[in-house]
Amino acid sequence: MAKPSLKVRITTRLRRYAERLRRIGPVAQPEGWVFIITYGRSGSTLLQKLLNTMDGVYVAGENLNVLRGLFEAWRNARVTSIKYGTGHQAVGDPWYGALAVDPDAFARQIGEAFLASVLRPPRGSRIVGFKEIRYLVPDLAEQLDFMAQVFVPARFIFNRRDVGAVAQSGWWKDADQQKLADDVAQFDAITDAYVAAHPDRCVKLDYEIWTRDPDALRPVFALLDRPFDAVAVADVLAVRLDHMQPKKA
Repeated sequence: MAKPSLKVRITTRLRRYAERLRRIGPVAQPEGWVFIITYGRSGSTLLQKLLNTMDGVYVAGENLNVLRGLFEAWRNARVTSIKYGTGHQAVGDPWYGALAVDPDAFARQIGEAFLASVLRPPRGSRIVGFKEIRYLVPDLAEQLDFMAQVFVPARFIFNRRDVGAVAQSGWWKDADQQKLADDVAQFDAITDAYVAAHPDRCVKLDYEIWTRDPDALRPVFALLDRPFDAVAVADVLAVRLDHMQPKKA
């Protein structure tokens, strides 16, 4: 792999330094949270960029789904407490100590640690969150409930795209196409049901619609209580992102 040019290395260092300056000091608890929930090559990075143009909003990029592991750890703690927290107090019992497990306290501490050590938003961020693409899982609704418990108040932006267009991207070139189609259909069913159950905290978007018609993004701005500027939104959508450009041979 070719070494980055001197200009690129200097620019990277300056940006890193500037980001550190923006994050100096204790991390304040945000007023609210927002999460982009989707899958690879659905336009989520463009949506992330758009949200970051809003006043006081900070939406980080992917983090390899750190929260998935934390969710599973909390779920195990909860099962331990419910299933083995009573009747297993003897020192010789395999589940000795299970009565001390406090899953609610664990959830609160997960949120505090995630904010302070993973997201570390810049000063002045009032609504904080991130986008992730690793959500093609059957227990997505349960994970969303966990996130809503940990991050209060949580808002979810579900972003979908035509599976045929998704499958054509290089990201999915080695994927089983039928499994991908099934997983996306499952994602749609789960998120549709979640929006219906929690309309006050959710918006569902369709890439093919909002990239052609900026007005389709109005519900996102309303969800975050931010003014909608159609011209500014159109300007953001008009700039093609680097990672979306075709690769040179």
